[in-house]
Amino acid sequence: MLVLRRIRTFLGSPRLAYFVAILGCLFFIAQLYRFAHTQTSLVDEGMYLYLGYKFVTGSISYTDTGLWNYYAPLSYLIPGVIQDWFGPGLRIARYFSIFLDLLTIVPLWLTAKRLRGNWWAALLIWAVAFMPIQNRILGIGLSQSLVNCMVGWAIFFVLGEDRTFLQVITGAFISGIVVMTRQNMLPLLPLFIIYVFWVYGKRVGSLALLASLAPVIILHLLFWPNILGMWNVYWLFPKWFPFLTQYAPPTGSYAIRDIVTVSILAKLITFSWGLRAYYIPFLGVVASFLLWPAKRKNWKSEADFRASVFLGFLFLALMAIHLWASIITLHYGIFGYVSYGAFYSNIGLLLVMISYPSWAKNGSLFRTVIVIIAVLVVSFSVGLSTFEQFGDLLLNTNIPRIIQFVKTGIWQTGYPLWDILENRFALDYQSARLILSPVVSFVLGGILIAFLFLAKKYLQKYKILQDYGMGFTILTVFLFAGFIISPLMGTAYRENGECATDMIRNYERIGATLRDIIPTGSNVYWNVDSAILLLYASDVSLHPAQVYGLYTFRYGGDTREIEDAGYWNEALASQWLAEADFIIIQENAVLSTFVSLEKDLDTNNYDLVTLFPVNPCDPSSSLLVYQVRRISP
Repeated sequence: MLVLRRIRTFLGSPRLAYFVAILGCLFFIAQLYRFAHTQTSLVDEGMYLYLGYKFVTGSISYTDTGLWNYYAPLSYLIPGVIQDWFGPGLRIARYFSIFLDLLTIVPLWLTAKRLRGNWWAALLIWAVAFMPIQNRILGIGLSQSLVNCMVGWAIFFVLGEDRTFLQVITGAFISGIVVMTRQNMLPLLPLFIIYVFWVYGKRVGSLALLASLAPVIILHLLFWPNILGMWNVYWLFPKWFPFLTQYAPPTGSYAIRDIVTVSILAKLITFSWGLRAYYIPFLGVVASFLLWPAKRKNWKSEADFRASVFLGFLFLALMAIHLWASIITLHYGIFGYVSYGAFYSNIGLLLVMISYPSWAKNGSLFRTVIVIIAVLVVSFSVGLSTFEQFGDLLLNTNIPRIIQFVKTGIWQTGYPLWDILENRFALDYQSARLILSPVVSFVLGGILIAFLFLAKKYLQKYKILQDYGMGFTILTVFLFAGFIISPLMGTAYRENGECATDMIRNYERIGATLRDIIPTGSNVYWNVDSAILLLYASDVSLHPAQVYGLYTFRYGGDTREIEDAGYWNEALASQWLAEADFIIIQENAVLSTFVSLEKDLDTNNYDLVTLFPVNPCDPSSSLLVYQVRRISP
């Protein structure tokens, strides 16, 4: 008894919980630093940083880029200000993202500590640190880090029923800033205000509404009317707001995404990728709803109930619009779904933390059956998302020749499973791993559930865990198992997006070379995946539409209307090629896989310099710099 008492005292020590939290924080930082230095830049990152810097320094205006204001102004202006203060470039931008990520876990830890205690706070930090795919996203200069930080502080200031008036108003103001950073976070604002009205009453709610609308109104007035272009998004359903059609792309034109077909299987794989990347918050939210207390009085407190309702609706709303925009309608690219999850995954973690003590521990048989089905679906999905890695491992596993061993007593290694499947079922390799991986994962999930049934039946003999039903037990074990193995489920979320070298230094090296080659004021034609390299070069002139690359390229339509609206097409590409002093092309640029804009380029009229690959691990990512040959007078 004395030993047990000492163990409880040791585990109950706040210092130990703080130490565990600090270790989690250090592990989190180490990942972010590594991913910041080993990932290539992508179009969104280059767009935020290059245009943001130009907006702040006055070279380009946010309202003068045409109708293509895809993101809200603060997503550009905040990183632009940071670069204006500390210097432009990838290093400052990515270190700023890491700084924001650290600022994000502070409100998460404070919220968990205030509502659940030191150990829940430490656990929450480790849950964030144990999502390597998300941490890859947070390690680069995207708006996810910025939004994550703001949302964390907004929720910290309002969650619970003991917040002061000033704290609630501050949280409301931040929620408005969130929307003006990324308009896809719009559901936060009304749900936040509804929660404030519900918990704090009409007076505080009314003032919070004004505080939340203040940054929205001010920024709309500053950038009126072209800022309305940011609301011409597909998940808002244009038929509800017909006046926004004037900010739509020119009639008669269409984007590359409009002609790309994606199979149902590809959509399912992408959705499963999202589940794998955010396993803990996703399964945690599923568990929270499946084990939702049957009666309101069964909640530990009224505050827990209201907070869980708010966080649950917010998570579902954000997940729904991002699912709609990416996988269902394909308007923003199917693979964007995985990176979008970083906007709201922490909300799921907070929901689990607050609702877990109130989960229904003894559910009905019907609820248990639903839990089993949900867990098996999740197991299948995890297997589907890992078919490339897990499928390869399974297919290349040698199957022992057991029958031969029984007959002869001689143990033989046998053949790879792939050989057996190919001979018996005539399956091709791709189909075999696509089928085998989710099926095996499904079976393993079923085996674990069966083991839990047997274990619980055995423990009941000794009156252990009698107060916990199978539904609660299954979900808790699967959550804990996922928590432990989550670091092993991480991989690069972009093909050819990582390299075991210092990527920041590589960009700085290429940028310095561009600065030496291209004189200030030169007219540049740009077809590179990320505009980040332009921040290192001298001040050059280029068309902003090219910074967005694939996303602003249109087929058909009137060329003049397309250019005025901030887009470009093949005719404009030819015109800009002819006007350019320098033509800079990335050999494997994403846009080039859909259309060859430089097919008519007469290389005899240019001097060519081939620079280092953007990704040193991919030789096909070299930069080709063409300088026009001027005829001497």
